[in-house]
Amino acid sequence: MDKIDHEALEQMRARSCDPWYCYQNADLSSTSLGHMKFLRAGKDSTFKIPPQVSPDTPQQINWRYRFVGIVNLESGEVDEYSWIEKHQHDYLEWRKEESDASTGDKRV
Repeated sequence: MDKIDHEALEQMRARSCDPWYCYQNADLSSTSLGHMKFLRAGKDSTFKIPPQVSPDTPQQINWRYRFVGIVNLESGEVDEYSWIEKHQHDYLEWRKEESDASTGDKRV
């Protein structure tokens, strides 16, 4: 995997209240194969759990960018792991909470 650009790493370090996750272009037909994008996820972020695919924005469609791991802000490298290994349980719990909230279920 490519190294994280120094400028991007410094920006992530400056805004590091939640973990940063790495997404890499996996489209074999793309001229930017291997390019990385980063997303912050956690308690104080838009995404509580990092999505498996980088979310689309008004400026870009990001289906090519697949989750590859968490950014290690100390070493400047990406600690690779499977999204399912780490986040499937959290995602299922979050979906249950969302469903309960929309149906008015008050279980504790």
